[in-house]
Amino acid sequence: MGLLVVGLQGCGEKKKEANEQPVRGLRAYKVAATAESRVRRFPSVLQPADVSSLSFEIGGQLKTVGLTVGQKVQLGDVLAEIDPRSLQSQVDQASAGVQQAQAQLDNAQSDFQRKEELLKRGVSTQAAFEQSNATLLSSRAQVDQARRQLELANQNLDRSKLLAPFAGTISRVEVKSFAQVAAGQPVATLYSDDSFEMSFLVPAATF
Repeated sequence: MGLLVVGLQGCGEKKKEANEQPVRGLRAYKVAATAESRVRRFPSVLQPADVSSLSFEIGGQLKTVGLTVGQKVQLGDVLAEIDPRSLQSQVDQASAGVQQAQAQLDNAQSDFQRKEELLKRGVSTQAAFEQSNATLLSSRAQVDQARRQLELANQNLDRSKLLAPFAGTISRVEVKSFAQVAAGQPVATLYSDDSFEMSFLVPAATF
């Protein structure tokens, strides 16, 4: 009976030793900047990505200019306008020229048809018919020229308004109200607010 008790106690001690795990130590590392790391600084210029010097495609006298430096504008806003009265007068004259040329063409067309019929009957001469045909061709050319002049006059009237090509801020105004401006003369400078570019110089020895 005594031997049995001793044997059970020995088995319990071995099981307890098997369940206990050894504790492992942690290895620590220190992170530090190396001596080779360097910080480089370069002077730079920050500027808008879109900068536009605006001007008219035609010349003329300006109306009231209400632009101010720092003013915000939207795409399509009217920034300045040339007095359209003389331009409208040119459109009216060109339109009247088209009507006159068309009336001459109608007369030449009627005369040509009449001379052509008379020639077939043997009543008119070949020379008269050819003269009527030349007049008809000349009248058609005059109508085409008058229509081109009217188209150009309308285009100039449309160009009398200077529109903002994009949304942005006015940085410079170079004209005054009622001034006479020439085609291509700078009127204002506009820059965009939504995108900027940075430029700087890097010495070659840096690399």
